[in-house]
Amino acid sequence: PSASEQKSQIEAAISQFNEYKVPAVVQDILSRVIKAVVGTVKYRFIDGHGAKLTFGNVPLVDRYFHISDTTLEEEKRLDIYNKGDTQRIKTCNGWTTGGSISDMSTTMAYTKREVVIWGDSVKLRYGNSREDSPWLWDYMGKYTRDMAQLFHGFRIDNCHNTPLHVGEELLRAARHVRPHLYVVAELFTGSEERDCEIINKMKT
Repeated sequence: PSASEQKSQIEAAISQFNEYKVPAVVQDILSRVIKAVVGTVKYRFIDGHGAKLTFGNVPLVDRYFHISDTTLEEEKRLDIYNKGDTQRIKTCNGWTTGGSISDMSTTMAYTKREVVIWGDSVKLRYGNSREDSPWLWDYMGKYTRDMAQLFHGFRIDNCHNTPLHVGEELLRAARHVRPHLYVVAELFTGSEERDCEIINKMKT
């Protein structure tokens, strides 16, 4: 086929994909968002075993993003979101039910509001290797080695939502200082296979 015909075929294929695939994907995301928001509201305000918060005193759901400059008035803080001043906006850390051994910041977990947020900490983006964020890897490596000098054991909170390659590297650094370091890790992936993968690779 000619270049013009090839172009037409590609455009037709893209059009067909957009017509059938995209709406289904978007609908799935919206359904998950609605389910997550409803579940969060029920837990925070309604369920007997929940947080039992009072309507009107707190937001229905936690914010997913944090602006570190807390001196700004609310209106100005919102203006930062609108202007896309992304250097001043941090993603809150949290955990997901079912668990994942991937980096939540690079998945759809936040888009689908599947992350249960901790409002007092932000998400660190390590990337795929030290080359993606040398300062962060070096800083956390030093922090981990310092802690290994002070303590005989670590507890890894939310281990199943920690990028596996990060956990491996930091525990390797800790064991370089204290070879017989005792490690316990919080895991609830819902999958014995995933749990075993994390245990074997991190040697927890």
